Amino acid sequence: MYTKTGNLRLVQKINRSLILNLIKDKCPISRADISKITKLTRSTVSSIVDYLIKKDLIKEIGLTSSGVGRKAILLELNSKAYHAIGVDLGTLHTTVAITDMLGMVETKIDYPTNCRQGKDKIIKKLVTTIHNIVKDYGIQWEKISGIGVAAPGLIDKKGIMLITPNFGWKDTPLGEILKKEFHIPVFVDNNVNAMALAEFEFGKGQGVKNFVFINVGMGIGAGVIINGKLFHGESNCTGEIGHTTVDYNGPKCSCGNKGCLEVMASGPAIAKRVIKAIKEGEKSLIYKLANYDLNQISAEIVSKAANQGDKLGLNIMEETGEYLGTGVANIINLFNPELVIIGGGVTRAGDLIFEPLKKAVQKRAFSVSAKVAKIIPVSLGKDCTVIGAAALVLKEMFKITRVITSSHLDSTK
Repeated sequence: MYTKTGNLRLVQKINRSLILNLIKDKCPISRADISKITKLTRSTVSSIVDYLIKKDLIKEIGLTSSGVGRKAILLELNSKAYHAIGVDLGTLHTTVAITDMLGMVETKIDYPTNCRQGKDKIIKKLVTTIHNIVKDYGIQWEKISGIGVAAPGLIDKKGIMLITPNFGWKDTPLGEILKKEFHIPVFVDNNVNAMALAEFEFGKGQGVKNFVFINVGMGIGAGVIINGKLFHGESNCTGEIGHTTVDYNGPKCSCGNKGCLEVMASGPAIAKRVIKAIKEGEKSLIYKLANYDLNQISAEIVSKAANQGDKLGLNIMEETGEYLGTGVANIINLFNPELVIIGGGVTRAGDLIFEPLKKAVQKRAFSVSAKVAKIIPVSLGKDCTVIGAAALVLKEMFKITRVITSSHLDSTK
């Protein structure tokens, strides 16, 4: 049981957390407005605000510019008080970044990933890079709230990479490995979940309670936000939209089924269809943009050629858009989202892929659901995944239950 003193301390920490989150979400905001919104007394609000200022978590930024009477002092989050490390562990490239408390990338390091090097060398390189970026940026480890890692494949709630096909890893406890090395909290999640979280916290998904993020890359996956929370399912295996069937007579997928969305519309699938056409004699700007090397053909190059009017590129983008639209329609019918965000290299084709995609959605999704589902491209660009990785840390930091036990707000310090 809680003692009376324990209860009071718990309430105090909860109130601190509530006010900190309110300032983060509503800044600039005055003490009076905080009191109105939270229903806490002005004296309680003033006491907590003074405490948060002392802890360097918030700061005063000036006076209100409107209204009559005495002008109120405005408050905002001191986003530089603490930081998060985000890791985008990709099959081709890895990015390590340091962000502030609002997900702004302050510095980053990119380097190529060689999956053939093996697990130990890849993790060793990652550890070395994290050490180097912290040292080079000149930040103290006490100011880093944690490390977030976004990686492909199936990852459980303990940060164990259960299956990572492109790496060839199984049951790899990456979270525990990094935690033992750096002695700070580590959070590991699927890369598309991280992208969805990034858009929810800092992009076009802000304020949207129900939306789906679909990434079209080496594979195709989805991150799902339901009622303002990232949905993981019972076994952390949600969002495998790439392995839903869109063509029963299509080519065989790595999962064993035929005509999966991933084998019809992913980056490698797009490249494969283009290569086949060129080998069969079709002339295309794509070949020139790839420096006449078929192995260099990618979804980005196909998108670039399509935007320059290349016939093959246009046909491939239209076909891909139709396949993606079928997959998106399935998602809309299942989840009835307010928003669908599409990420990946194909988005560079713009309307050339979004128009056939939207037409397929209108044709295949329930009309009521399709009307409310806005479909847009990713808003955070290439940094979306690494920002999402950092957001894995930041969302935990701002959770009430997390803040209650956080040393950043511990009244004993």
